[in-house]
Amino acid sequence: MESQSDAPQAWADSRQRVGFVVYRTDYRDDAQWARFMAFLNNQAHTGLIDDGKGDIIKYLDWRVQVCPPTSHQQTISLTETQSTPDLQGANEIEVRKRFNDWLQSGEEDPDDSYRYRACVLVDDVSLDAVDEWMEGKSLDDDDPLTLFDRRGRVSVWLVSRHEEEGEFEVGLSYLFPTVAFLIQMEGEGQGWDAVAVPLGETATPW
Repeated sequence: MESQSDAPQAWADSRQRVGFVVYRTDYRDDAQWARFMAFLNNQAHTGLIDDGKGDIIKYLDWRVQVCPPTSHQQTISLTETQSTPDLQGANEIEVRKRFNDWLQSGEEDPDDSYRYRACVLVDDVSLDAVDEWMEGKSLDDDDPLTLFDRRGRVSVWLVSRHEEEGEFEVGLSYLFPTVAFLIQMEGEGQGWDAVAVPLGETATPW
């Protein structure tokens, strides 16, 4: 298997936005959402640093947006979601439709990279799991190895833009950059089919 250091230029190009488009499907608690995003960013940052790609952290962009906009809406960071409250409880079918609509919107120029191959669905189970995993832990003080969820107790849904490929659960600690890299590569142990797992299982590729 190629190392992530051998990724194609499209992956390594620091001018390109990195990360997946994220769809929030639970709006019960904004503070809980903020805790989820903090953990997601922590795990992504750690993964990039471990891969020697810490210089592209500033290009990490989950496309989380605050909607509907108001005249008093403040400028938000690039760690926001492609979501609106009407996505409350949305399933993978609706999220896939929204993702494909977004791909056609012209907001970005889609290519064949992981970012435009699939999106991330975050539900109430994902949010609750982060709180459970982080109980007694601190993003600021604990060692990265302590925070890394090796068994995938915290998971999200990776939803392919292609209906025939479906969707699967992936451990959040593995989502980016590990799974992002693997699903856009071809070869033994790589590609969507090699990473995807059956319903009821969670992908934790090492």
